[in-house]
Amino acid sequence: FHNEVEVWETPERKMVPIFLRHTADPKYERIRLDSFVDILSMKGIRSMEIWGKGKGNLAQLVTLDYQVDFATYYAAIIRGVDPWSIKLIERLKSTIAGP
Repeated sequence: FHNEVEVWETPERKMVPIFLRHTADPKYERIRLDSFVDILSMKGIRSMEIWGKGKGNLAQLVTLDYQVDFATYYAAIIRGVDPWSIKLIERLKSTIAGP
């Protein structure tokens, strides 16, 4: 949790932390994240929380994945980036030997 916290000591104001939350998070994790959100708020840093939806663990995980997938897709479109382009992945694959 150290690196995730310290990066916000002097953040770039263009960035917004997004916390993926699950109702089955352990109590210590809920307390830790709630406290961190409060600290960010006191520093004037707006954050967002996305909660999984559904009754079971799998349902919540799938809805979180779905929301993040669409968020990154639309963020690319808004920035004028082709969300289907995988140039860096293709470049990485071409440099790695093996199957």
